[in-house]
Amino acid sequence: MVETRKLKEALRRELSQREFQPSLIYPLLEDPDTLVGPLFSFLPQTEKFLRWHAVTSLGLVAEEISKRDLERGRVILRKLMWNLNDESGGIGWGCAEAMGEILYRVRPLAMEFSTILVSYIHEEENYLEQIPLIEGALWGIARASQTNPDTLKRGIPKLLEYLANRKVEFRIYAFLALDNMGVVIDNSLKEILSRDQRRAEVYWNARFQEIQVSELIKI
Repeated sequence: MVETRKLKEALRRELSQREFQPSLIYPLLEDPDTLVGPLFSFLPQTEKFLRWHAVTSLGLVAEEISKRDLERGRVILRKLMWNLNDESGGIGWGCAEAMGEILYRVRPLAMEFSTILVSYIHEEENYLEQIPLIEGALWGIARASQTNPDTLKRGIPKLLEYLANRKVEFRIYAFLALDNMGVVIDNSLKEILSRDQRRAEVYWNARFQEIQVSELIKI
């Protein structure tokens, strides 16, 4: 128990830094199972560096675990899904993002679980309802689409709807996902986006950066 507490405190301290340091995680991957519990506990934290770096770290941990035993990787995803389920009694902050990070890193899991991640943005399916949770699912889809776009194409029609949504984060994540999938956006929607000068700070490729909607069209 003491060692577990020390590990959690060390992780919290390091993951709370502005810059993500993968050198912290890699030495610990010899025994990746010890990291799962602490990282799960950081996902709902309000402190942004801690929460987002925990998302990245959980992806690395799940990747290592899946290399050894894919079923144990499935168990991590099922726990994230359970936390997003109303019946679990939890809110599930950070869980959709962690799902996306894992699906970005582990293709066999992306082939199995991408449909579920996409279902979280569909009103007639496993819709998450709360805006921050939907935003998290869109981020997760965008992240997973960087490496496994073919597993997420069922979500294209709905992503186009989110691209037209006025919420800036919805637009950014939907655009990134659609762009990764090679979707051609029609000129009328391009015109709307090109006039949107709003910016948002987003966590992308393990660092925080500002993205302006109109600049996306130039990608």
